[in-house]
Amino acid sequence: LLVDAPAQQVIMAVALSVLTAAATAAAWIQSRQLHSAAEKAVQAQRVIGALDRFADAVDHFKRAHQELPADDSEITPAIAQAFVNLCEMACISAASAMKALTGQDCRVILQEIYSVDEPGGPRSAVRTIATSDRSGPTGQSTVDWVDANTDFSDLVGGEGIYFCEDLREAIKNGYRNSHWTPIKLTEWGQSGEYPYLSTVVTPVRARQKADDQWGCEGFVSIDSKVPKAFDRATVVPLAAALASVAYTGLSRYTAIKTKKT
Repeated sequence: LLVDAPAQQVIMAVALSVLTAAATAAAWIQSRQLHSAAEKAVQAQRVIGALDRFADAVDHFKRAHQELPADDSEITPAIAQAFVNLCEMACISAASAMKALTGQDCRVILQEIYSVDEPGGPRSAVRTIATSDRSGPTGQSTVDWVDANTDFSDLVGGEGIYFCEDLREAIKNGYRNSHWTPIKLTEWGQSGEYPYLSTVVTPVRARQKADDQWGCEGFVSIDSKVPKAFDRATVVPLAAALASVAYTGLSRYTAIKTKKT
């Protein structure tokens, strides 16, 4: 095929333009891939940082307890508060990691289980040790009964994880939450403002000395006000890792407080 010189120049110019556009597109794709890889690396570092903070809380508590006199197994208020403070920082760090992963504001809570003597016999209750929400209550003001909450009762009963993408749908299927009364549900339904809708709750398990079985000592809860905020494949391993790191300190903290009381 013969073409004159001007036509050849046009063809060459078009070809160069196509090659330039292709090179630009390839460079853009590569930059996006690099950016995505960098984001994932930062997210991974935040997750590792959250795990490290929980580990620091456990290590600090163990060392403080080991330094007590041999005949005194009770923890001092200062040691207990130091553990709570470090756990709070760990929860804040974990919430930041979850926000980086999901793009949504998240809350992380560390809770312990303890027994209450009731007229009908011992009853298991749950209270918050630490939370990423510094305005939220902790301690005795956060008591919930295990048997009055679906997530807690399922996990104490042996389930490995409680994962829900939208609690409004779960309520229709019998979900129970001791704070979600009919009056509040009506108010939230009218306003559209719920405390949280997405949630994942992981048990903190420890080996029981009495029968050498693994029992539930508490929970790590992660939630968000946005429905379908969590990718199960991402958040469940993270929650399980946080619970695994926390269990040593929480089980000892609970055991010593039980002796004291």
